[in-house]
Amino acid sequence: MRLSVRRQSVPTNIRPMLEPLKLTEDDFALFFEILTSQHSNMVGVFLCTKWYLCSDLKWNPERVEKSLSHLMELKLVYNDERLGILMIDPGLGMNPIDEFRSPSQIKGAMKVMAFLPPSKIYKPLIAHLEALKRPWLKPIQRKLNELIGRRDSDD
Repeated sequence: MRLSVRRQSVPTNIRPMLEPLKLTEDDFALFFEILTSQHSNMVGVFLCTKWYLCSDLKWNPERVEKSLSHLMELKLVYNDERLGILMIDPGLGMNPIDEFRSPSQIKGAMKVMAFLPPSKIYKPLIAHLEALKRPWLKPIQRKLNELIGRRDSDD
């Protein structure tokens, strides 16, 4: 079963899934906030600064930094603090991009990515998409490669 919150679908068994990682209550709250953030999008990569998280959760910056650092250590999220980009780990299976099938979904993802700044943060997502071996995701892979400054050589 999945629970829809703010247009994001989150598995209802998320807490048991994450239990082996020994997340603190703050870590879990921050992770859930990131998963369901109003700033998120269909690609799982979005502009969301530490200050947005502070405001949304009503936490001080130190509290956000502590939990965000722990989530990054565990590779649940990736953060490019300089650009204010957050990315949910694509390997968690909570990224809508895994389920894309229609051309309109690909087109929508391309529109979202048009607003993303260049960053190396996209590398794990590129690797994840390559591992899926779904030809219809190639335009997204190409765009992400452009955003990290790498040309896609196998076209």
